[in-house]
Amino acid sequence: MLIQNSLKINIDRLWKDIYDTAQIGKGKSNGISRLTLSESDKEVRSEFISLCRKENLKIRIDKFGNIFAKRDGLDDSKKTVLIGSHLDTHMAGGKFDGILGVLSGLEIIKCLNQYDIKTSRPIEIVSWTNEEGARYPPPMMGSGAFVGIHEKDWIYNQLDNNNLKFIDELKKIGFCGSDKVSTDEFDSYFELHIEQGSILEDSRKSVGVVTKGYFAEGRRVSFFGETSHSGTTPMEKRKNALVGAAMFINFVENIANNYDQLRAGITKIDVWPNTFGIVPDFAEVVIDVRHEKSDVATEVIGKIDNYLNIIENEKNLKTKIAQKWSFNCDKFSKDLIKLISNKCEELNIKYTTMLSQAGHDAYNMTNICDSVLIFCPCKDGLSHNENEHVDRHVANPSINVLFNSVVERANS
Repeated sequence: MLIQNSLKINIDRLWKDIYDTAQIGKGKSNGISRLTLSESDKEVRSEFISLCRKENLKIRIDKFGNIFAKRDGLDDSKKTVLIGSHLDTHMAGGKFDGILGVLSGLEIIKCLNQYDIKTSRPIEIVSWTNEEGARYPPPMMGSGAFVGIHEKDWIYNQLDNNNLKFIDELKKIGFCGSDKVSTDEFDSYFELHIEQGSILEDSRKSVGVVTKGYFAEGRRVSFFGETSHSGTTPMEKRKNALVGAAMFINFVENIANNYDQLRAGITKIDVWPNTFGIVPDFAEVVIDVRHEKSDVATEVIGKIDNYLNIIENEKNLKTKIAQKWSFNCDKFSKDLIKLISNKCEELNIKYTTMLSQAGHDAYNMTNICDSVLIFCPCKDGLSHNENEHVDRHVANPSINVLFNSVVERANS
């Protein structure tokens, strides 16, 4: 076994892989649009598998489309060290969100192979299905299904805006796998991700070691009214679902400004018939509420839910909470947090401990093994935006910390 104290990835090679895959699913301008289970998602999955096979990794695809790529260890009876993130994006996504973590894992494997470095434990890369939840809410669906948070039939029957079933689209792109992957196989999970905020950039730190995640509550809320002629129906007789949704949006926006550090808002709206001359009889919105304290998030979402009764009475509408979800994480491994922090100090890399305001697959993985989430800075904190950007020299320190930490854990 060859052990090195300071391992370094090939940042130019990694950046080439990132910009090559950025040609798949191009967005309107500089970014990416790779919605889950789309043709562009199929293409980037296939490219990832091709890159993994060049490194002689064993590929497995489970029943949710999660892709695993394994490098054997010297002692394959030991549990595996897993590195992962996701390949899907939002409709207006960037080049680095998710895929930086996946391809950084692959770059680590490339370096180990290049220098013939053996590890005691196997190392495996995973690309999780539908982390974003942009097409099929909720987010982190693939990892949630893998660890048992979501049941298979519930996942399979989820519908997108065009009433296309998750399972049908998964089969259509050819990624409904049958390989058995057990949660008992894994010793630990490492995830590298762009911060999607500006704390690291503002504080001039190269690495964020996440100790806890914000508590998040999500809702898909439907409003039901009655179609009628918009030019002839008296105002007092209208049952305008869109007006009810507008009241709801305004209430959420106002309540968000009354709590310190609260993140809340409407991120999506659908209206029917959504045309000139007709009072709409249906509207639906998606809400997202987040706070570092669970009691605050619970209090706010309770007030928001209760406000639906006021809308019903004032506007003569019916409302329904069509879907609920929540996520949080206060279970990141103290041992792995210490490992990452120690590696930062050994490599003389400036770091800070911090909370994650966004959700990540690492949250779900804390349910089955020691898990840790590492952040690298992104320019101006911008993400879920086509102009999302990370300079290679800015990302390099966090990836090298990941590299050295993974190898130490894999030799334990």
